[in-house]
Amino acid sequence: MESEVLGRKSLLYGRRTAQIRLLPFDYADAAKFLPNTKSQDLVRYYATFGGTPYYLARINESDGFEDNVLRLMFDNLLANGGVMIRLRGNGPILM
Repeated sequence: MESEVLGRKSLLYGRRTAQIRLLPFDYADAAKFLPNTKSQDLVRYYATFGGTPYYLARINESDGFEDNVLRLMFDNLLANGGVMIRLRGNGPILM
């Protein structure tokens, strides 16, 4: 992607003024997103989403772990056109 966006043939070539390497949060910083979550669930969230702020910020602490994971992982698939599985002899199934 970097070569496509910043390569010699790109319109943006030569316009980059700085580069920042962003890393995911470590466990301690990720846990600060969820101050009212049990430590067991914090480990589960970190194992699932890592330190990615996009997902951590969208966790609803009042929902359970499973509901959050289903919503954050699978609703995005459906919002972006869905994943279609075609079974032999049956119509398509959206997941």
